[in-house]
Parts: sequence; structure tokens; C-alpha cells
Amino acid sequence: GMEVFVDQTDVVRSIVLENAREYHEVIARCRPLAMEDVTKALGASHTVLEETKVILFLKWWCKYYRVDSSIGYYASSLRNAIRFFPSQETLRTLQTKQGTMTHPSLPTTATNGNGDVTPILRLRDIIYYVDESKFPSEDTAGHTQILPMPDSVLPPHMQQRIGGSSIRTFYDEPLRYFFESLSMEVWADFVSHH
Repeated sequence: GMEVFVDQTDVVRSIVLENAREYHEVIARCRPLAMEDVTKALGASHTVLEETKVILFLKWWCKYYRVDSSIGYYASSLRNAIRFFPSQETLRTLQTKQGTMTHPSLPTTATNGNGDVTPILRLRDIIYYVDESKFPSEDTAGHTQILPMPDSVLPPHMQQRIGGSSIRTFYDEPLRYFFESLSMEVWADFVSHH
């Protein structure tokens, strides 16, 4: 649940609450965890997630949205607040042939959980997902073709981990708060300038 995305020291786990509900609700006056807490935790200046936790968050968002669609109110704040360390796979995706980074948010760096200095990406800079029906990754002979994509496109491995083998997940309302389908016009404009 949402407790994964807030400071664990401030959260009473469900099982502990059930075992001592009267104490937590009456004596300690613990309030239920809410989306405001998640937004505050993810928006804290010191909070930089690992890419895997961003993927976990987006999957959780889709599931929780189906239970409580009012969380859509927080989508813009969360999209603007979430910063993350990219995986090595994402870094390879964002590198040009010269080996320099081109993503607009890459000048910001920090030390990740492994002690490595790495760039920090912002979720708000990733605007699009790639619809395979518009931009197939295989030609008619079954050979893989890698089309150049703007930096504002969700890296393919992240897209696959969020939506699985189905692009349908991105058509659903919960993820439309975060991403939109890359249009042919945006792609053509990008290709014409690179």
C-alpha cells in the first residue's frame, strides 16, 4: 500500500493497528495515512527514488486509482515531485553516440544507494509512451529496428515493466495523468531536427 512511499518510522503497520486499535486511535490519536502524506514524502527535497520504486509507484497508482479515483487530484503534484535515479539500462537509453547525456534533467546528480554519483531524472520530464501500433519495433521480416526517440519518451524497459506486454495499461485513465501516447507529429518533429 501507500505506506511503502512514506517514511517508515512514522507509519503504524495494519497488523499492529489491528492488534491495538483502541490504543492507536484513542490514546495515541494516530490518523490514517492519506495521499497528502505520500505527496509530501515524495515531494521532500531529499527524496530521490530508485527507478524500481518509481515503477512500483506507478503500478500501485493504477491499482489504487481503481479503488479511489479521487487520488487523481494529486497526480500533477506527484508527477512534478517525483525524482529518481535511473537504472543502468535507462542511462544507456539516454546516451548519445558520443557518450554524452542529452536528457534535460541530467545535470542534477546525487549519490545513489550504491554510493555512485548518478544523474537524477524527474518524472515530469517523461511525457510520452510509445504505442507499438504506431511505432513498431520490428520490421515485416521480424528484425528489430530501433527508431530514434525524443528524451521525453518513457524508456522501453520501464514501459514494459509498468504495463507488461500490453499497451492497454497506458490507455487506462490512471496512467493518462502521467503519460500520453507519442504522436507521429511530435516524433516527426524530433526526427527532422536530429
